Amino acid sequence: MDAYEKYYSKKVDEKTMERIKKGFKVYWEEVILGKFGKKDEVTEDEFVASMTKEYQSNPEGFRQTVRHMFEEIIGTADVDGNKMVNFEEFYVLFCAFGHSDKQILKRMFNDYGPTKKNEISLADMTESWVDILVGEDPNKVNVVINAFTEGAAPGTIAM
Repeated sequence: MDAYEKYYSKKVDEKTMERIKKGFKVYWEEVILGKFGKKDEVTEDEFVASMTKEYQSNPEGFRQTVRHMFEEIIGTADVDGNKMVNFEEFYVLFCAFGHSDKQILKRMFNDYGPTKKNEISLADMTESWVDILVGEDPNKVNVVINAFTEGAAPGTIAM
């Protein structure tokens, strides 16, 4: 959130900043940590075990959980509420999660097929991330996977 707040605090009004903060809060407190009660932290093993259990018990319900998770976090990049993001908003979103390689991110952004206004759909972004976790077609081309694996050593991702 710090990267977002620093970047957007000078670019958006207070109401929009509050919406962005709420999106992060929902993502962490309800979608991620909410699965574990009132815990402040969750280990990687706990998180993976919980996600695996949920998927095994209800694959469609899990798909909806994953979609909700990505809608919330990706939606924070939609500053003007038009369900689209430009490259600057896209870049700041990824920087907030530690991904700042502009070359990789620009390639990924372009692979989404930006509109004439140079924006991409939040729905397309969300679906690409949902596909990574619960996609059923291992041969389906995925924009995110392609961006982070192109040029990386086999079996690794570019960071």
